Amino acid sequence: MTTTFHLKRQPTVPLEAEVITPDKIQGLSHSEICALTVYHGKRQLPLSEFFDVEGDGSEDLILHGAMDKVRWVGRAMSQGSLTVHGSIGMHLGSYMTGGRIEVHGNAGDWVGGEMKNGLIQIHGNAGGQVGAAYRGARAGMKNGTIIVDGSAGLEVGMR
Repeated sequence: MTTTFHLKRQPTVPLEAEVITPDKIQGLSHSEICALTVYHGKRQLPLSEFFDVEGDGSEDLILHGAMDKVRWVGRAMSQGSLTVHGSIGMHLGSYMTGGRIEVHGNAGDWVGGEMKNGLIQIHGNAGGQVGAAYRGARAGMKNGTIIVDGSAGLEVGMR
């Protein structure tokens, strides 16, 4: 069984959605998933303000929509799968330690930032700093695989 998310309205400012990861979703009821907190700028809102959710908590997530302003999806993911049909914003799969992310579209900057394990495949283009270190960190990506079928921006793999 999968849990599916359909973007129902575009955020006007970046939407911090680190709760969209199998680690946080698995085992939750539909209503618990809808009530998870996302940050739209400085405002805390329920996930259901921006996404129509189908299904109960699964370790296999599917996202649909043009989510260029949706950030931190798959943050610290350690298991399961996350499939994106459309574009996705910054920090996809950052701090990831396992599982699989597949994007059928483009991804923003910092894909797999400081990733430790797992697989990220982008069937499109990615922004800059793919697999790179965040400010103050000694190293970026240490293990795992990131595949970008298209082009990537500056400082890919920057340590």
